[in-house]
Amino acid sequence: MLKAAIISFAIFALVACQSDDRDASGTPIKLAPVREKTLAEAIIWLPAPIIHNTTQYTQTMRDNQHPQERLLMSRSGSFFGQYLGGYYVFFSEQSALTIYDEDEFLRWAISKNLSGTELVDRHKFGYMGAPNGGWYALYKLGALPCIVARVGANMGPRAADRMPFDSIIDAKFCGTQDEVDEVLAFLKRPRRVTDRDAFKAHVEANS
Repeated sequence: MLKAAIISFAIFALVACQSDDRDASGTPIKLAPVREKTLAEAIIWLPAPIIHNTTQYTQTMRDNQHPQERLLMSRSGSFFGQYLGGYYVFFSEQSALTIYDEDEFLRWAISKNLSGTELVDRHKFGYMGAPNGGWYALYKLGALPCIVARVGANMGPRAADRMPFDSIIDAKFCGTQDEVDEVLAFLKRPRRVTDRDAFKAHVEANS
């Protein structure tokens, strides 16, 4: 006799700010620091330009099971990644809609000390149900090319099943044009670190 299996999905809202004690939906959350970690212990495979420009790396845990990592970089650069752990754990549909909403992206980017005129060259990629998507804008810091982006990704084992995002990344970076291009390519297709030794070597080579 066939038995019907009931699958429970855990749905989360994105965290608006790392210091908040509630997520974007107003649900109380607990953020706890973890033991001091180095950049070589990052959760996501960071590209060389971000590694080279990082001045500070910290990691926290949301509700004792979902890691978050924050990087500060030179030239006012920053990176904040929120990752959910678990086979059936995803960000809510509302979180995905926020990632794809142009007005929400502009509001968030302006909160990063950017003006509307600096965000004219902005682009959306992906669509609801795609494993990667969001918004990014290209601008200049003096003569230096820059990118600011807020993107979602499904980097877990259900990525091929058109499941919701399990990761959300905010980033702001300035560097050479080649470096900005490399960071953009990373943001469009981020991936978790699966080979720790190889990533450690990557960090050492680009620090």
